[in-house]
Amino acid sequence: MPAEYLIYSNEHRAFWRPASRGYTLLLHEAGRYGEREAKAICAGSLRRLPPLNPNEVMLLAPERLSSIEAFDFTLKQPLNRPVT
Repeated sequence: MPAEYLIYSNEHRAFWRPASRGYTLLLHEAGRYGEREAKAICAGSLRRLPPLNPNEVMLLAPERLSSIEAFDFTLKQPLNRPVT
């Protein structure tokens, strides 16, 4: 599985570096983690703080965004009606 997630630490207000070795504010210095590893790291942080304010959250790495098809998020109808 490709390393495609960043881990952001709310506690340290920075991204995890590669191999869980410190923190950085710079995206290009942030570590890239596979989905399974990122989920495990973030799940561990939920044991320490309430889920509304976890220590760590996983984010899709910016370089992966170019591989996702663009979506049109413009709201064309009220939310209570099905989109056709």
